[in-house]
Amino acid sequence: MAQDKDRRAALAALISAGVMIAQQVGSKATRDALFLSSFDAEDLPRVVIASAAASMVAVFAASRAFARFGPARVVPFSFGISGLLYLAEWLLVQGAPRPVAVVLYLHTAVFGALVISGFWSVVNERFDPHSAKGMVSRIGTGATVGGVVGGLVAWRVGEAFDANAMLIVLAGLNVLAAFGVARIGGGEGEHEDPVSASTSGLRVLLKAPYLRSLAAIVVLTAISAGLLDYAFKAEAARQFEQGSQDMLSFFAIFHVGAAVLSLVLQTGAAKPALERLGVAGSVATLPTVVLMTAAVAAGLTRIGTVVVARATELVLANSIFRSGYELLYTPVSPDKKRPTKALIDVAGNRVGDALGSGMVIVILAVAPAISLKLVLGLAAAVAAFSLYIARRLHRGYVGQLEESLRSGTPFAAERAVLEAATLQTLSTLGLDREALFEQLAAHQSWSDRQTHPPAEERSAPPPDGIDAPASDPVHARAHTLRAGSPDEIRSALKDEVLDPRLAPFAIALLARRDVHQDAIRALRGIADEIAPALAEAVSDPDQPFAIRRRLPRVLEVCDAPEAAEGLARGLDDSLFEVRYRCALALARIATRLPERRPPREPVLEAVAKELNIGRKVWEQRRLLDDDTDEDAPLLDKARRDRVHRSVEHVFTLLSLAYDPEPLRLSLVALATDDTNLRGTALEYLENVLPEHTRDTLFPMLDVRVEIRKKRSREEIVDDLVRSMQSLDAKALQRAIRESERPADGEER
Repeated sequence: MAQDKDRRAALAALISAGVMIAQQVGSKATRDALFLSSFDAEDLPRVVIASAAASMVAVFAASRAFARFGPARVVPFSFGISGLLYLAEWLLVQGAPRPVAVVLYLHTAVFGALVISGFWSVVNERFDPHSAKGMVSRIGTGATVGGVVGGLVAWRVGEAFDANAMLIVLAGLNVLAAFGVARIGGGEGEHEDPVSASTSGLRVLLKAPYLRSLAAIVVLTAISAGLLDYAFKAEAARQFEQGSQDMLSFFAIFHVGAAVLSLVLQTGAAKPALERLGVAGSVATLPTVVLMTAAVAAGLTRIGTVVVARATELVLANSIFRSGYELLYTPVSPDKKRPTKALIDVAGNRVGDALGSGMVIVILAVAPAISLKLVLGLAAAVAAFSLYIARRLHRGYVGQLEESLRSGTPFAAERAVLEAATLQTLSTLGLDREALFEQLAAHQSWSDRQTHPPAEERSAPPPDGIDAPASDPVHARAHTLRAGSPDEIRSALKDEVLDPRLAPFAIALLARRDVHQDAIRALRGIADEIAPALAEAVSDPDQPFAIRRRLPRVLEVCDAPEAAEGLARGLDDSLFEVRYRCALALARIATRLPERRPPREPVLEAVAKELNIGRKVWEQRRLLDDDTDEDAPLLDKARRDRVHRSVEHVFTLLSLAYDPEPLRLSLVALATDDTNLRGTALEYLENVLPEHTRDTLFPMLDVRVEIRKKRSREEIVDDLVRSMQSLDAKALQRAIRESERPADGEER
């Protein structure tokens, strides 16, 4: 039943998106045609400024309504009101064309961006992140197709009737959109204080430099878009002086072409652009192209050059730029993003419109004879400044990502919400993409769940969940671990052997930077008693990432078989540092208890997965707890600084399937600058590893040494004896001798 409801809601969202964008494109074409049929192009800046002012008021009014009633109620109501306005405008346009043209301009400006923003809020609230992943792209495609359909409808109506007739079509489309959005369903809002929500958004924006940069790029691109839009409409008004019918067809055809090109770029070029240029680079494509096309149009002002400048701006803004811009919010925490994004997106655009129109008014007053060239030149200048801001966005974006990683604060979205283009974009940055995934994958912390348990658990006595008499001192100690100061927590963890009943509270402390080392030491003392629970927590995706990456350091001291089994499962985890820690812990256990080693086949499968991730990810991996590591099984701390973590991890895995000592020697040799040593280590690996493993591993090692043809055992050993004075050549000699023995029927 629930799945049927989701399918019906998804279908309603898909259809509503198409209808919504169809009416938006049609309304823009109708608005421009009616206005320019009744007013001169020089009057455009004034009505744009008035529209911007009305939109600013509407932004705050809408934020109140969304907070109080929820978008699922407000958006259908807004579509209904918009449809009634279109109907009223249709009834009045014949008798009062000029006032209706102004009202229509204000109407489309106020309702256009707000209903679209509200529609996506309805979709986000209606579907869970996992369901939304597959639906959002389809809904977006439906919206783009709707843009094409809306332009075609406006074109055909303009050909058959006139622009006035399009108003009744728009009224019908708004009514259809209202019914469609109502069928999606959704929540009813948080009933929070809407005034405080709005003002807090302004405060957050003023205090956040990165968000101010985002607002700046929105305002600047809106200014350049407004300047190009004026030039485009002014040229259109000169070309189509005979009436609104031909003008409506012209605007409709223009918007159809822009919608088609946007669809082509969105589906065919957005992802490659994100892969090659990164997030900020994709954003920079818009001001770059506007700078070039506007400069050409300023130097050679013709209807063709102006149309090209306006069309390229519109197409890029709705495709590559939009894909990159939305991803710039990825590292912003929810408490900053939620109150500011609507202000930046809607109010920022309206402020840019107003500023651009004000510039046009000044130019028309000062130099009307060359106003068009000056407007286009100014658009190019603003685009150049936008390009400068866009280049700074990369540094700001990287800084936000690094700040989130250092603070350990999870991003607002889950990994499932990110589209493939997002993941590819993150891989182009000079950061650890998988570390970002690990932040995205972190759910509500264990500590939060202890402090705010689910409703069905709140009435269960006692409040700490420990089944013991109220007089038992374990309750006081549990309270200290949950709410004490760092010094009190450390004292409680060190006073005596940890009571196993307190294990959940000690595990929760692993998420804290200040006391996690003390928690590790305390848990190690009872690790064998609680090994099954520890092993289960490592592979539990609902546990915070900080806990899951630190639990293997507890499990590595366990002799219980459940510990090794849980760590072996962790080798297949989706997060690199969890896999890395599990491999290190399992290698330490295998050193003490060789019988705990996992079978060779699953280990080689894990190696294959690590080697097939792609070179960019391989090179960008970092560890969040790297500075706290002890000596690893294969390398001491000094030598580990010279070996990349991806390389070390693969060799740790291989040490679970093969003799670890020669692998250690080979890894140390590969970390040296001695060509002969590196060549000898590679030759050993060539003798030992399966062909497929060898062929995928060597390219990842930055192999610049030509691997020689296989030599005899004696030649390899002699070479090692001569050149590996700092290594245990005898151990490697034994390993090479073992590697030449037939391995059929053997497990090791």
